[in-house]
Amino acid sequence: MPSPAPNFELPTAEARVLDALMTPVWIADLHQLCFLWGNAAAISFWEARDQADLLARDFNAMPDSLHMRLRAVHHRLTAGESVDEIWSMHLPTRQCLARVRHSPYVMPDGSILALVDLQEIGETSFNDEEIRALDSYRFSSQLTMMMSVDGLVLEANPAAVDALPPLRLPGARWQDLFDAHVDAQAMLDRTLQDRANRVDVVLLDGDVEHFYQADLHPGVDPVGNNVVIVANLSDLSERRQLEQRLRESEQSVRQAMELAPVPLLIISAIGGNPLYVNAAGLKLFDTTSRQLQRDARELRQLNAVMLREILLTLQSGHSFGPKEFHLHTSAERQLTVLVTSESLSFDAEPAVILSLVDVDELRRAEDRLNAALDRERDVNRMQRQLVSVVSHELRTPLAVIDSGLQRLQRHHQNWAPVEIFDRLAQLRSKVERLSELAGKLLDAARLDEGKIPYMPVGYRFRELLDKVIGQQRELASTNPLDVKVGELPAEVHGDPQLIEQILTNLIGNAVKYSPHGTPVQIEAAATAQKLMFSVRDFGLGIPLEEQNQIFQRFFRASTTLSIRGTGLGLHITRQLVELHGGHIELSSTPGQGTLFVVHLPL
Repeated sequence: MPSPAPNFELPTAEARVLDALMTPVWIADLHQLCFLWGNAAAISFWEARDQADLLARDFNAMPDSLHMRLRAVHHRLTAGESVDEIWSMHLPTRQCLARVRHSPYVMPDGSILALVDLQEIGETSFNDEEIRALDSYRFSSQLTMMMSVDGLVLEANPAAVDALPPLRLPGARWQDLFDAHVDAQAMLDRTLQDRANRVDVVLLDGDVEHFYQADLHPGVDPVGNNVVIVANLSDLSERRQLEQRLRESEQSVRQAMELAPVPLLIISAIGGNPLYVNAAGLKLFDTTSRQLQRDARELRQLNAVMLREILLTLQSGHSFGPKEFHLHTSAERQLTVLVTSESLSFDAEPAVILSLVDVDELRRAEDRLNAALDRERDVNRMQRQLVSVVSHELRTPLAVIDSGLQRLQRHHQNWAPVEIFDRLAQLRSKVERLSELAGKLLDAARLDEGKIPYMPVGYRFRELLDKVIGQQRELASTNPLDVKVGELPAEVHGDPQLIEQILTNLIGNAVKYSPHGTPVQIEAAATAQKLMFSVRDFGLGIPLEEQNQIFQRFFRASTTLSIRGTGLGLHITRQLVELHGGHIELSSTPGQGTLFVVHLPL
């Protein structure tokens, strides 16, 4: 959507004069990014229908790099400057080069608008490469500037002006970007001396510091033929953040080792003295960090063979383990452990880390692992089903959308508006199909996580049923819907939005899997205790051996695989029914149809 334009009305006499001009002239708010007024030539240039169409143009749909360039122009206008540049103009039906002049237009409240006049350039001394180079410089996100050898900024691209506020001031200098104690001139002198200079710098924006890597090299000013210095600044803020995260990560590793449930022991690679034992290791050795040094000699003696084998293996350049050992923790106590070891540097000292797994505990965990593997197999099966469903459901509409857009791009100028509209409507239907798939996946995930809101209220079930039936009749007019409704209470209790989704899923499925012309029967009635409604079709049916899987996520009956679907609708439906404290029943015969009956407590 375009940014909201401030209240603006051009004086009549001024508007009459500007409207009579043959060259395009318009007034824009470069802060809000919107047109405010344009003369007849501007309306024609921008290929707008009228003044209102011009004012409705959406600046926000333009690339970020163009926003950045317009902000740089706005900064110069607020400083009282006019900006005269050559722009590459991209219009709906053509492209052109134009000389564009932005002049400050001062409002009574002191705010600055842009008065823009444009003159198209026919023949130009610029060749294509020079035009591309100029636009690349202006639209680059890298900060680039050209300055004299004493630091006067002669030119800066919009990214630099936008990122470094001191550059917006007339007469800006390289030195203005730094704290007073930084010898910025020395950087320029070193560049001239060494013919290039790369240095990390800290630039100021008020009290905020920004980290950049500055690549400086000498050059020649194409205007005055004087020696200049060109600076390219690359933002290092992310690198500094990564370095900080690395330091924090090292602290986190130590914390993770301390909290790890597996006993970890770090010993010196020279002498085998313990350097660190985590809490699980102290428990295994039945000692404390204070007693560990006293226990160290005994530990080395009791496990000398193990330590010698580990050190010899690591010195040969190989990892050690996992290997089973009898670990002595005292003269009276012995454990069977699985040892894995690797070399590392610990507090700048060559060391060895040992991971010790209690084999007895490992075997106790084996049963838990087998149970977890069973769950993993279920997850993998569901993932394969998800990949199969999503790839199948995405491939066809994406291929149609891509093909349609390519044809539209190639032939739209030769097509009638009606044909363009029809093709766009076809593409939109494919997008809606993808949106439906995404919605079902999201609903299934939310239900599994218990995040679907359930907000029961009193509602009129008959009105809700009539609404859904009306929608289905519009979508599938070839299948008659036979409706029988018995006695129903004026109001029932439940979440009407979720009940509507249940009805839509069941009736929609019945229509989808029924041959054209066959009816779908819908019945509803209530007793003193419960509400019952059913949906019957006379379509494909579900094989008996598959009926106990039909409510599983991503499962689709073998009789329905030729018809697009996700296998999520019935899974979601059953969960929504159960969320209301009800249950759903199924009976089906292949080739004869399917009946779903929903029971909900009143």
